[in-house]
Amino acid sequence: MRPLHKDLLEIAPFGVWLIDSTGLFVDANAAGAALLASDPRSVAGRALQRYVYVEDHERLSEAQRQAWRSVRVQMDLRFVRADGVQVWLGLDLMRADGQHLVVYANDVSVQRQTEATWRENEQRFRDE
Repeated sequence: MRPLHKDLLEIAPFGVWLIDSTGLFVDANAAGAALLASDPRSVAGRALQRYVYVEDHERLSEAQRQAWRSVRVQMDLRFVRADGVQVWLGLDLMRADGQHLVVYANDVSVQRQTEATWRENEQRFRDE
């Protein structure tokens, strides 16, 4: 029988990733893998940074360093999914134990686009 916590993670409507101390995926629930246009088996053993926009690598590295110091980090980062589509993901990183970080992830692309449109419209209004 599967442990209850594993079943709960699989039905979670948000992504859950388990990352090891070297930055590799150990596990991902179905929703977490889908955020990367992958399946859980194909992300296991891959570097999280592989999916992150190159310009955001340093921000991710700093967030991971903070999370390893038991500081909870919340941030949005640009990702490139396995199918090449760019998405913004909201991340919540925290230390799970001495060997793993747990990352909760959700797609915030629509929110980011809405905010950008709002800023553009506000600027256009001010310029008139």
